[in-house]
Amino acid sequence: MTRLEDLSNEIFFKIFDYLHTLDIFTAFSTLNQRITLILASISLRTVVSSYHCHRQIKFLSSYIIDHTHQVVSICLEDFIRDFTSVISFFFIRHTFENLELCALYSSYWSIQIRTALQQLQKSHSAKIASIYRSKSYAN
Repeated sequence: MTRLEDLSNEIFFKIFDYLHTLDIFTAFSTLNQRITLILASISLRTVVSSYHCHRQIKFLSSYIIDHTHQVVSICLEDFIRDFTSVISFFFIRHTFENLELCALYSSYWSIQIRTALQQLQKSHSAKIASIYRSKSYAN
């Protein structure tokens, strides 16, 4: 019988290609040293949407601290039921120097979004940045 730890690195790379950052760290971060080394070498696609809760966002952020250089795309919804500003939280705590794609969803234009845009302008790697104003979440 094959154990998870017996799978080749290439299979783990393929598996991680299909998962978002939160799912990867939740499922694999504490397995063993080999998996930890693999996690340190992959590109991360970070998604925070309205179905996430405060605890998940803080968990994700705590793991991203050591992996911000690996984050190549980020998609943040600013309307989480128990969190005031997800966009502000992530862009104050983290500098995404290798970010290639950024999508921000918010119901209002705020200083937090302006700050995030200023940080993105300083990043020379960002290729695409989009901001979406959602009327369905507007106050």
